Amino acid sequence: MAIVGTLDVLGTLLFDRPLPGAYELIQTLLVAAVVLPMAFAQRQGRHIRVTIFLEMMPDRIRRGIDILNAVLNLSLFALVAWFGWVAGIKSTLIGEFTSGLIPFPVWPAKLALAAGASLMTLQSLLDILVGARRILGALTSRRHPTWTR
Repeated sequence: MAIVGTLDVLGTLLFDRPLPGAYELIQTLLVAAVVLPMAFAQRQGRHIRVTIFLEMMPDRIRRGIDILNAVLNLSLFALVAWFGWVAGIKSTLIGEFTSGLIPFPVWPAKLALAAGASLMTLQSLLDILVGARRILGALTSRRHPTWTR
C-alpha cells in the first residue's frame, strides 16, 4: 500500500500523472490488511483492552466477562461473515467493478472481509470454549482439592 501510494503521489507531483487504479487497489489491500489478521491478533491477546476495572474484579467475574466478550464478538462477526459472504459471492457472480479510469474488481475486498470475519467468528467460538473450560476447571478443583492435573 505504501509503495502504491508513494508511486501515485510521485507520479502526480513530478509528471502530473497519477497512478491509475491506485486508490482502488489501496482500498482493497487495506480491507485485507485490517480484517484478515484480526483473528490472529485475538488469539494472541493483542487487541486493545481497557483493564482498569477488570483488574479490580475477582478472577471468576473476569472470566465471565471474557466469555461475555467472546459471545458478543461471535454474534457480531458471525453477522458480518454471513452478509460478507452473500455480498462477496454476489459481487463475484455479477462481475462487480468500480467505476473509474480503470475498472477495478470489488469482489476481492468483499471476500477478504468475509474470510476475516469468518476466522474471527471461529476464534471467538474457541475463546468461549476455552473460557468455559477454565471456569469448569476452577469449579471442579475447588470441590476436589486432592485432584491433580
